[in-house]
Amino acid sequence: MAVNVHSTNVSSQNWSRHEMLSWVNTQLKAEFTKIEELCTGAAYCQFMDMLFPNSVALKRIKFRANQEHEFVHNFKLLQASFQKKSVHKEIPIERLIKGRFQDNFEFLQWFRKFFNANNKGKAYNALAARDGMSMGFGPSTASYSKNSSHSARSVYSAHQVRTRTFVSDAHLTYRKEKASIDVPDNNIDMRTILQELERVEQDRDMYASKLRDVKVICEENRETNPEVVHKILGIINEDTSIETFPFDDKTFNAELFDQPNNGRQC
Repeated sequence: MAVNVHSTNVSSQNWSRHEMLSWVNTQLKAEFTKIEELCTGAAYCQFMDMLFPNSVALKRIKFRANQEHEFVHNFKLLQASFQKKSVHKEIPIERLIKGRFQDNFEFLQWFRKFFNANNKGKAYNALAARDGMSMGFGPSTASYSKNSSHSARSVYSAHQVRTRTFVSDAHLTYRKEKASIDVPDNNIDMRTILQELERVEQDRDMYASKLRDVKVICEENRETNPEVVHKILGIINEDTSIETFPFDDKTFNAELFDQPNNGRQC
């Protein structure tokens, strides 16, 4: 039987989205490009096979999927394996299959705690176990091939969730594709900018996770200290805005890259 873990977000370990995605892809030799793509359910099914051999029929898993009915199919396999191993966790299938970041990230956080509590450290070749099938979001493919030019790296166009954070995602996230911009040698190093944005994004995720933890504790103690809990939740849920500059391409180019040389030599 499985070791059950609490479903709250309270944890001494705070993993960023990048760390979590890297963990999934490394463990399963998978090709997921973002947390939202875990809405397929395939990764969790194979994780269960890794932890509890034969708890899931691997041949029934749709390892590459892009339709909701395929996602539901995989999550039902997962739910059945949970019941078989007495895992006391209800899977929010209807929310997960919508591909929203927050729902999938929270479920992944819980699952990693569950994995750590049940992992016996046995050797497991994920790719061989699924007969070389590639795993990710997209149409089914015959097998995994590092050299295949048709290896599907589809980016899931899920509904983007606009959550309250300290600073709007639109101002924090600057797509890495912008690295292709030609930057004059005498101006700001694009790599430095991207590294800083990466750090800010990780900090944002950490503080958002801490706020969720505080809300969970408040909900658990609502009846004990209603007035204090009400004040705390009021502060957390207060819709405040931080004035930031509009971070679009024109502003970026004009303000950062078109500065006068001021006599500097290239």
